[in-house]
Amino acid sequence: MATTKFIVPEGVLPSHLGLIDQCKTDTSPFKVNGIIGLYADEEGRPYVMESVKRAEMEMAKDVLEGNLFHEYSTSTGIREYTNFAMEIALGQGSLAIREGRVCALQTTGCLGALRVAMESLCQQLHRTVIYFPQQTWFLHANIANKSGFEDIRYYRYVNVATNCDLDFEGLLDDLKKAPAKAVVVLQAVAHNPTGIDPNVKQWEKILQVVQERELFPLFDMAYQGLVSGDVDKDAFAPRLFEQAGMELMIATTGSKNFGLYSERTGALIIVSNNPDNVSSLETTVVKQVIRPGPGLSPIHGATVVIRILSDPVLKEQWKMELQAIADRLRTVRVKLRSLIEALNQKPNSWKHLTDQQGIFSFLGLSLEQCRYLIHEKRVYLYENSRINMAAINMNNVEYVAASIVEAERI
Repeated sequence: MATTKFIVPEGVLPSHLGLIDQCKTDTSPFKVNGIIGLYADEEGRPYVMESVKRAEMEMAKDVLEGNLFHEYSTSTGIREYTNFAMEIALGQGSLAIREGRVCALQTTGCLGALRVAMESLCQQLHRTVIYFPQQTWFLHANIANKSGFEDIRYYRYVNVATNCDLDFEGLLDDLKKAPAKAVVVLQAVAHNPTGIDPNVKQWEKILQVVQERELFPLFDMAYQGLVSGDVDKDAFAPRLFEQAGMELMIATTGSKNFGLYSERTGALIIVSNNPDNVSSLETTVVKQVIRPGPGLSPIHGATVVIRILSDPVLKEQWKMELQAIADRLRTVRVKLRSLIEALNQKPNSWKHLTDQQGIFSFLGLSLEQCRYLIHEKRVYLYENSRINMAAINMNNVEYVAASIVEAERI
């Protein structure tokens, strides 16, 4: 047998990746794919917005007529797209934008924005400590590690007594103990994997602690618009910090609020307190992080976003579609909660379903109960009880509710 030099230890896949494969091959008519991380419509199909379809039809026409090309972008990305990204994240009235204290760089999705942010913070700005919520996106710590952070810490997030609401006092206590200059990663809205977000007053207290401890806020804003249906309302947290005069970074994406999952359309927004250093900061990040790392970003998704936001008719249609997505997710939560509580005859026992928000929810079930749902009822979810609410619809909600009540009895 021929020898090879490609001898590496066999990696261990995260458990949910195995479940994704299992779900794909499951032929059960009762299967509910609550493990996947994208929005699906009422029929369980991936959703393509009509505004996106119309923009892409216009783009196809321009390609055929020789007016649009598959060329490289620039190192900073398409300027029109990054300007829109700044506006969506910080708002039209942003003082930082007006004063020229903001730069935005196009990235390969939100993941790319997080990687560029963390590598810049660690290797260019020499931050050594980074904090994540105890329950967070499974790739967060990996990205930090690959970016050079060796001191990765966590602040309390989910109340361990309930597994379905916020441990706010624990969160504040951990941030108060953080060393000065540490980076703190904050999910701006629709927390992944829990759907548990701080309220307005809690965000104000978090801001106060971050200021007092001189921490650096890095916002992960992947789900802007999917909670309220309004991108301005969902950007409350980072805008609160910007309006307080804080320097910060925001990782954003069009994957969710434009449904451009495969197009890797993202941006990193950097807010500085000094307009004089924005240009040099942008140049440093491009030269030291983007060019030798992820490189140039794809242009198709960014061009779709530009077409939609530049056209008043398409923009209004997009807003309506985004609102419809948020409304459906809320409707599913209300319906599922009411069915469960009717079946288990325990009023308010599933209030956390409607307190949580966005596309994901922590059901608050045990590992054994989650495995029962997966293997006996074919309701697929993470073993930590995270489920994608978009996988539930009026065709399967009664089955899901009955299955959960069965699991509760274990």
